[in-house]
Amino acid sequence: MGTPEHFSYDIPGRCLKLIDQLMSKVRETTIPGNEGAGPLTTTFLLAMATPMIILPVERIFLPTGHDDLEYADDTQINQNVTGEVKRVMGLKLRKAPFFHGQSWSYASRPLGTVKLADGLDDQLCVELNDAVAFKSAASMDTSQIVMCLRNSLAHGGVAYLNGNGFHAVNEPTKMLAFVSYKRKSGERVGVNILRIDEEGFLGFLRDWSRWLEDTGLAREIQLAA
Repeated sequence: MGTPEHFSYDIPGRCLKLIDQLMSKVRETTIPGNEGAGPLTTTFLLAMATPMIILPVERIFLPTGHDDLEYADDTQINQNVTGEVKRVMGLKLRKAPFFHGQSWSYASRPLGTVKLADGLDDQLCVELNDAVAFKSAASMDTSQIVMCLRNSLAHGGVAYLNGNGFHAVNEPTKMLAFVSYKRKSGERVGVNILRIDEEGFLGFLRDWSRWLEDTGLAREIQLAA
């Protein structure tokens, strides 16, 4: 495979093709001796999601005003893509092209109260199941949601949850919680917890990749006209 013309939307598109081609096989793949934990779909989706989310964020959304990111700056390659990314990041999540129904729920906690090694506590899991948590996520700025995803994927802030949204060892994973620091004026003021069911996350990755690809192709069509 050749070098991408535009890493920030070519790589997510390539990852989506891998998902489309390999997911049926992954759904049949388990760890020998631990089949009860289900197939390795969560591992696969997180592996694909990391470059799909991090590259556009790092190379388009963050470079503006960050001199230390000048080596990873795609903002000048395609102004249409850059402008669209900046525009959508300023929307509420419910208005974003990749808002995948009412899949996301959101809660926050004070610093020092979330320890992923111990799993999410039951009270937090109950809160994330509440309708208020879904409304909170949909009302957040898209940039906050995307940065939470970016930071949790980059720093390992991911929790596996069962079908009821609770931490459970050796059960099939049905939901994911993405955890990152909540910041105000650059200072840590709490912890963000963003939860989505696995099928909803797959739908989000599809919509996210296609949004980026369609934005880039639209610009290419304009240039060719």
